[in-house]
Amino acid sequence: MLAGGESRRLGQDKSRLQVTLGGEPKTLLWWAVARLAQVCEPVLIAAGDRHLAEVDELRTAFDVGVEAVADGIGAGPIAGLLGAAAVVPGRRCLVLACDLPLVPLRVLRALAGCTDGWAAPGRHGQLESTCAIYGPSAIARLARRAAGGEWALHGLRSESGLDFRELGPAELGLDEERSDEWPDDWSTQWSMVFLNINRAEDLVSLSSAQARLESDYSEVAAAAAAVAANASISSKKSKR
Repeated sequence: MLAGGESRRLGQDKSRLQVTLGGEPKTLLWWAVARLAQVCEPVLIAAGDRHLAEVDELRTAFDVGVEAVADGIGAGPIAGLLGAAAVVPGRRCLVLACDLPLVPLRVLRALAGCTDGWAAPGRHGQLESTCAIYGPSAIARLARRAAGGEWALHGLRSESGLDFRELGPAELGLDEERSDEWPDDWSTQWSMVFLNINRAEDLVSLSSAQARLESDYSEVAAAAAAVAANASISSKKSKR
Protein backbone atom coordinates (compact mmCIF):
# COMPACT_ATOMS: atom_id res chain seq x y z
CA MET A 1 0.00 0.00 0.00
CA LEU A 2 1.49 3.30 -1.11
CA ALA A 3 1.36 5.92 1.66
CA GLY A 4 4.64 7.75 1.36
CA GLY A 5 3.64 10.83 -0.64
CA GLU A 6 4.53 14.25 0.77
CA SER A 7 1.00 15.62 0.14
CA ARG A 8 2.32 19.07 -0.75
CA ARG A 9 -0.77 20.08 -2.72
CA LEU A 10 -3.16 19.02 0.05
CA GLY A 11 -1.05 20.62 2.76
CA GLN A 12 -1.30 17.71 5.21
CA ASP A 13 -0.45 14.02 5.46
CA LYS A 14 -3.31 12.60 3.43
CA SER A 15 -2.74 9.05 4.69
CA ARG A 16 -3.90 10.33 8.10
CA LEU A 17 -6.77 12.34 6.65
CA GLN A 18 -10.02 11.12 8.20
CA VAL A 19 -13.00 10.54 5.91
CA THR A 20 -16.38 8.96 6.56
CA LEU A 21 -17.19 6.11 4.19
CA GLY A 22 -20.05 3.69 4.74
CA GLY A 23 -20.87 5.52 7.97
CA GLU A 24 -17.40 4.90 9.41
CA PRO A 25 -15.00 7.82 10.10
CA LYS A 26 -11.51 6.43 9.49
CA THR A 27 -8.22 7.55 7.97
CA LEU A 28 -7.36 6.98 4.31
CA LEU A 29 -4.62 4.67 5.59
CA TRP A 30 -7.19 2.59 7.51
CA TRP A 31 -9.52 2.32 4.51
CA ALA A 32 -6.73 1.17 2.22
CA VAL A 33 -5.56 -1.51 4.66
CA ALA A 34 -9.17 -2.59 5.26
CA ARG A 35 -9.67 -3.30 1.57
CA LEU A 36 -6.30 -4.91 0.90
CA ALA A 37 -6.68 -7.18 3.94
CA GLN A 38 -9.64 -8.82 2.20
CA VAL A 39 -7.62 -9.92 -0.82
CA CYS A 40 -3.94 -10.32 0.09
CA GLU A 41 -1.45 -10.92 2.89
CA PRO A 42 0.79 -9.49 4.14
CA VAL A 43 -0.28 -5.87 3.75
CA LEU A 44 2.90 -3.81 3.38
CA ILE A 45 2.71 -0.07 4.03
CA ALA A 46 5.32 1.61 1.87
CA ALA A 47 6.06 4.74 3.86
CA GLY A 48 9.23 3.99 5.78
CA ASP A 49 8.85 4.56 9.51
CA ARG A 50 6.06 7.15 9.20
CA HIS A 51 3.34 4.68 10.20
CA LEU A 52 5.06 2.50 12.76
CA ALA A 53 2.64 3.73 15.44
CA GLU A 54 -0.37 2.50 13.45
CA VAL A 55 1.01 -0.89 12.40
CA ASP A 56 0.24 -2.81 15.59
CA GLU A 57 -3.25 -1.37 15.75
CA LEU A 58 -3.98 -2.27 12.13
CA ARG A 59 -2.50 -5.75 12.50
CA THR A 60 -4.75 -6.44 15.48
CA ALA A 61 -7.84 -4.92 13.87
CA PHE A 62 -7.63 -7.02 10.71
CA ASP A 63 -5.87 -10.15 11.96
CA VAL A 64 -3.43 -10.16 9.03
CA GLY A 65 0.24 -9.42 8.64
CA VAL A 66 0.71 -5.63 8.40
CA GLU A 67 4.20 -4.17 8.13
CA ALA A 68 5.74 -0.79 7.38
CA VAL A 69 8.54 -1.05 4.82
CA ALA A 70 11.24 1.33 3.63
CA ASP A 71 11.29 2.65 0.09
CA GLY A 72 13.42 1.00 -2.55
CA ILE A 73 15.41 2.80 -5.21
CA GLY A 74 13.90 5.68 -7.11
CA ALA A 75 11.27 8.10 -5.88
CA GLY A 76 7.50 8.20 -5.66
CA PRO A 77 5.27 5.15 -6.22
CA ILE A 78 8.01 3.08 -7.88
CA ALA A 79 10.19 3.40 -4.76
CA GLY A 80 7.33 2.23 -2.57
CA LEU A 81 6.57 -0.76 -4.78
CA LEU A 82 10.22 -1.81 -5.00
CA GLY A 83 10.62 -1.48 -1.24
CA ALA A 84 7.63 -3.74 -0.64
CA ALA A 85 8.73 -6.21 -3.31
CA ALA A 86 12.09 -6.59 -1.60
CA VAL A 87 10.31 -7.87 1.52
CA VAL A 88 8.39 -10.54 -0.43
CA PRO A 89 10.78 -11.52 -3.25
CA GLY A 90 9.35 -13.60 -6.06
CA ARG A 91 5.74 -12.77 -5.23
CA ARG A 92 3.19 -10.71 -7.09
CA CYS A 93 2.44 -7.33 -5.52
CA LEU A 94 -1.05 -5.86 -5.54
CA VAL A 95 -0.61 -2.10 -5.31
CA LEU A 96 -3.14 0.40 -3.99
CA ALA A 97 -2.39 4.04 -3.20
CA CYS A 98 -4.02 5.22 0.01
CA ASP A 99 -5.35 8.30 -1.80
CA LEU A 100 -7.69 6.18 -3.95
CA PRO A 101 -10.48 5.74 -1.37
CA LEU A 102 -13.28 4.83 -3.79
CA VAL A 103 -11.78 1.72 -5.38
CA PRO A 104 -14.22 -1.08 -4.46
CA LEU A 105 -13.25 -4.56 -3.32
CA ARG A 106 -14.38 -6.18 -6.57
CA VAL A 107 -11.73 -4.20 -8.49
CA LEU A 108 -8.98 -5.41 -6.15
CA ARG A 109 -10.25 -8.99 -6.37
CA ALA A 110 -10.24 -8.83 -10.16
CA LEU A 111 -6.66 -7.57 -10.16
CA ALA A 112 -5.56 -10.20 -7.63
CA GLY A 113 -6.81 -12.89 -10.00
CA CYS A 114 -4.56 -11.74 -12.85
CA THR A 115 -1.49 -13.85 -13.59
CA ASP A 116 0.02 -11.63 -16.29
CA GLY A 117 3.37 -9.86 -15.97
CA TRP A 118 1.35 -6.92 -14.77
CA ALA A 119 -2.21 -5.72 -15.03
CA ALA A 120 -3.96 -2.41 -14.40
CA PRO A 121 -7.38 -0.80 -14.84
CA GLY A 122 -7.47 1.16 -18.05
CA ARG A 123 -9.86 3.07 -20.25
CA HIS A 124 -9.06 4.69 -23.57
CA GLY A 125 -5.36 4.14 -22.93
CA GLN A 126 -5.32 5.83 -19.52
CA LEU A 127 -3.92 3.44 -16.91
CA GLU A 128 -4.37 3.44 -13.14
CA SER A 129 -0.82 2.33 -12.32
CA THR A 130 -1.15 2.88 -8.54
CA CYS A 131 -4.08 0.46 -8.42
CA ALA A 132 -2.53 -2.48 -10.22
CA ILE A 133 -0.79 -5.82 -9.80
CA TYR A 134 2.85 -6.41 -10.67
CA GLY A 135 4.44 -9.83 -11.09
CA PRO A 136 8.13 -10.68 -10.48
CA SER A 137 9.11 -10.08 -14.12
CA ALA A 138 7.48 -6.64 -14.12
CA ILE A 139 9.08 -5.75 -10.78
CA ALA A 140 12.51 -6.73 -12.13
CA ARG A 141 11.98 -4.46 -15.13
CA LEU A 142 10.88 -1.61 -12.85
CA ALA A 143 14.01 -2.04 -10.73
CA ARG A 144 16.18 -1.71 -13.82
CA ARG A 145 14.23 1.32 -14.99
CA ALA A 146 14.47 2.97 -11.55
CA ALA A 147 18.23 2.38 -11.45
CA GLY A 148 18.42 4.24 -14.75
CA GLY A 149 16.41 7.18 -13.43
CA GLU A 150 13.07 6.23 -15.02
CA TRP A 151 10.56 6.35 -12.17
CA ALA A 152 7.14 6.28 -13.86
CA LEU A 153 5.24 3.05 -13.24
CA HIS A 154 3.31 3.37 -16.49
CA GLY A 155 6.63 3.39 -18.32
CA LEU A 156 6.38 -0.40 -18.28
CA ARG A 157 4.08 -0.09 -21.29
CA SER A 158 7.15 0.63 -23.40
CA GLU A 159 8.86 -2.60 -22.33
CA SER A 160 8.82 -5.36 -24.95
CA GLY A 161 8.36 -9.03 -24.10
CA LEU A 162 6.40 -8.33 -20.92
CA ASP A 163 2.85 -9.61 -20.58
CA PHE A 164 0.44 -6.82 -19.80
CA ARG A 165 -3.31 -6.84 -19.35
CA GLU A 166 -5.49 -3.76 -19.37
CA LEU A 167 -8.73 -4.37 -17.47
CA GLY A 168 -11.80 -2.46 -18.57
CA PRO A 169 -15.05 -1.81 -16.68
CA ALA A 170 -16.62 -5.23 -17.35
CA GLU A 171 -13.48 -7.15 -16.33
CA LEU A 172 -13.30 -5.17 -13.10
CA GLY A 173 -16.92 -5.81 -12.17
CA LEU A 174 -17.78 -2.20 -12.96
CA ASP A 175 -20.44 -3.16 -15.47
CA GLU A 176 -21.81 -0.33 -17.54
CA GLU A 177 -25.32 -1.14 -16.33
CA ARG A 178 -24.25 0.40 -13.03
CA SER A 179 -24.20 3.74 -14.76
CA ASP A 180 -28.01 3.73 -14.45
CA GLU A 181 -27.44 4.70 -10.81
CA TRP A 182 -25.58 7.79 -11.91
CA PRO A 183 -26.94 11.01 -13.39
CA ASP A 184 -23.67 11.50 -15.27
CA ASP A 185 -21.99 9.61 -18.10
CA TRP A 186 -19.86 6.47 -17.76
CA SER A 187 -16.57 8.35 -18.04
CA THR A 188 -17.59 10.38 -14.99
CA GLN A 189 -18.28 7.21 -13.04
CA TRP A 190 -14.86 5.82 -13.95
CA SER A 191 -13.15 9.03 -12.84
CA MET A 192 -15.02 8.89 -9.52
CA VAL A 193 -14.07 5.26 -8.84
CA PHE A 194 -10.42 6.19 -9.37
CA LEU A 195 -10.66 9.62 -7.76
CA ASN A 196 -7.23 10.60 -6.45
CA ILE A 197 -7.16 12.82 -3.35
CA ASN A 198 -4.49 15.43 -4.07
CA ARG A 199 -6.11 18.81 -3.43
CA ALA A 200 -8.77 20.29 -1.17
CA GLU A 201 -11.24 20.35 -4.06
CA ASP A 202 -10.85 16.57 -4.40
CA LEU A 203 -12.41 16.28 -0.94
CA VAL A 204 -15.46 18.07 -2.31
CA SER A 205 -15.63 15.54 -5.16
CA LEU A 206 -15.25 12.74 -2.61
CA SER A 207 -18.19 14.06 -0.64
CA SER A 208 -20.26 14.27 -3.82
CA ALA A 209 -19.36 10.72 -4.86
CA GLN A 210 -20.21 9.23 -1.49
CA ALA A 211 -23.95 9.06 -2.12
CA ARG A 212 -23.42 7.59 -5.58
CA LEU A 213 -21.17 4.80 -4.37
CA GLU A 214 -22.77 4.17 -0.99
CA SER A 215 -23.17 0.45 -1.70
CA ASP A 216 -19.43 0.15 -2.29
CA TYR A 217 -18.61 1.98 0.93
CA SER A 218 -21.01 -0.23 2.84
CA GLU A 219 -19.42 -3.34 1.34
CA VAL A 220 -15.94 -2.28 2.43
CA ALA A 221 -17.12 -1.15 5.86
CA ALA A 222 -19.01 -4.40 6.44
CA ALA A 223 -16.06 -6.51 5.30
CA ALA A 224 -13.68 -4.58 7.54
CA ALA A 225 -16.06 -4.91 10.49
CA ALA A 226 -16.31 -8.66 9.91
CA VAL A 227 -12.54 -9.02 9.90
CA ALA A 228 -12.25 -6.97 13.07
CA ALA A 229 -14.99 -9.01 14.73
CA ASN A 230 -13.31 -12.30 13.79
CA ALA A 231 -10.00 -11.00 15.09
CA SER A 232 -11.67 -10.10 18.38
CA ILE A 233 -13.26 -13.55 18.69
CA SER A 234 -9.95 -15.26 17.91
CA SER A 235 -8.19 -13.13 20.51
CA LYS A 236 -10.74 -14.06 23.18
CA LYS A 237 -10.42 -17.76 22.34
CA SER A 238 -6.63 -17.62 22.56
CA LYS A 239 -6.82 -16.04 26.01
CA ARG A 240 -8.97 -18.91 27.23
